[in-house]
Amino acid sequence: MGLVDTVLELCISHKLQTPRLAYDTGRKMWLPKFSLFGHLLAEKVKTQPELILSAEVSWKYFSRVAHIFIAECKDPEIAHARASGWKLENYKPVARQLASIVSEDINLAYDVGAKFPDERFEPIKDIIYERVLSDLRLSLFALSGWNSERSSEFSSYAVQKWGEVIVDRVEGFTKREKIIWSDISNEMDVKVLEGLPISETKIVIEAYGFALQNRAEDYFFKNFKTVIQDGNVKPWAEHIINHFEEPAIGGDTYRIA
Repeated sequence: MGLVDTVLELCISHKLQTPRLAYDTGRKMWLPKFSLFGHLLAEKVKTQPELILSAEVSWKYFSRVAHIFIAECKDPEIAHARASGWKLENYKPVARQLASIVSEDINLAYDVGAKFPDERFEPIKDIIYERVLSDLRLSLFALSGWNSERSSEFSSYAVQKWGEVIVDRVEGFTKREKIIWSDISNEMDVKVLEGLPISETKIVIEAYGFALQNRAEDYFFKNFKTVIQDGNVKPWAEHIINHFEEPAIGGDTYRIA
């Protein structure tokens, strides 16, 4: 019996205690035997995390056991590192499993949309889209922070989720403006915002920025709905901008003139 067969027999009988030996065996093994015993070697190697990367690089048939190395993975950052770093042929069989783990951290999910090349992104894009869409602010960031083709596709999902009145206004917005607009949109009913002229969106954002500085958000929203309905948004916002530094009692600066 050859050395490889002897080692495999030890694996099967649970007597092989050295992850390094299991790794070396997997590196030398040909497909017929790897198909039979590769899972045993992988179970042993995964107990020593530093060997996993080595196995991913040097095991010719790693893709057949890739699922074993992520079965117990709970850390989104580790999953992200494997999704971005593993060779494509090893990544694809477990791409959706890795994406589900990565998506536990919404910021990492956004990063996948921003940085992954198409061949890695396409198999998991529905998972990433769904996660990013759960947050309006990141949804607005994605409209310009991802490549043009991806942003264009994502925008149709964002409109379905958040409404055209919110999503279609942000073209040309700075990151700060998108943050403020998302805060406003989260506080207001979409049907009310439909009455806000597109041309007046930026001045509202500017006025709300001053309200935030003065911790006067409640006063702002108390009157915002009314001025939209009355068509007085622009003079009201201008009044806030021009007088926000003046002392105000009981939110006078934010009252309707």
